[in-house]
Amino acid sequence: MDYKCTELQGATYQPKDSLKFNDYWIIPAWKNASVWQTTDSKLVFVAEEKVANTEDLVYFFVLCYQFIFLHSDIYHFYNSWLNPKVFTENGQNFNEIEQKIRIRYSSSDVGCLAPDFNQIDIFHTGLPHSVNFKYIHDHFVELYQKDMKFKNIITLFLDT
Repeated sequence: MDYKCTELQGATYQPKDSLKFNDYWIIPAWKNASVWQTTDSKLVFVAEEKVANTEDLVYFFVLCYQFIFLHSDIYHFYNSWLNPKVFTENGQNFNEIEQKIRIRYSSSDVGCLAPDFNQIDIFHTGLPHSVNFKYIHDHFVELYQKDMKFKNIITLFLDT
């Protein structure tokens, strides 16, 4: 089975493990480096080839990630690239794809930059309370698709 993978740079905060959403997964892909650079902090967005709206799903993930982690550069990198790095991996299941991606990126432990995405502490977000990334993401996408005022405010906020 073929999986479409999109590399997202500037993801300062990495989940400890892969995150499963409805139609896709997010895999931490911190590049081993002797000096930390924003370009080394990556996430890989993985969806089966048959998922039709992959670009929209990537965009929503990037918007939500940037909104939760305000000091991240993921939105900047995503918007400054006309064509983010997209590649295809083939495997029997997601576990096989995840293993290939971890080998490709030589992912290593990122310690304090790997919060629990089920309960992200205020230290990482600057918000007044801890948040669950998936819950915020799903609510964010729903509002972004249905509420034009919300969409305009988020777009303005992230573009300035």
